[in-house]
Amino acid sequence: MIIGFIYYILIYIDKFDLFGKLICFIFTLNHLNFYIMEARELANEITNYLNTFGDKSEEFNNAMSSQHRTLQQNFTRLCLAWIEHCASEEYRYDGRNEASHNTSKAILEGFEKVQAEKGYNGEMLKFMSKLSGHLPSV
Repeated sequence: MIIGFIYYILIYIDKFDLFGKLICFIFTLNHLNFYIMEARELANEITNYLNTFGDKSEEFNNAMSSQHRTLQQNFTRLCLAWIEHCASEEYRYDGRNEASHNTSKAILEGFEKVQAEKGYNGEMLKFMSKLSGHLPSV
């Protein structure tokens, strides 16, 4: 998407005056910076958003619901991968986030049980029990 935007700017930029070209350049740099954002920076932005009193899930869900459907699917995949990570033994937890670990494990165990009831077993059950693997890339 951003490549298409840059292509558009490069083709039509000669139709703008100097000020218009500068605005387009700044706009493009800002969008490129967003796409280049590192995972740690994104995690910091999310935790800054969450680091307040009160539950912001309804506000966030409403905002996310207005995003492109493919991006919503990608975000859901990211959330499911986070649940898988929280359930893993690599996830470092203590009393402050132990409920996240336990709840994530219970979600995965329940999903695995559903997949086993569908007839999957062995390696195929392990493969089919990966939550984030059930959402196709569109």
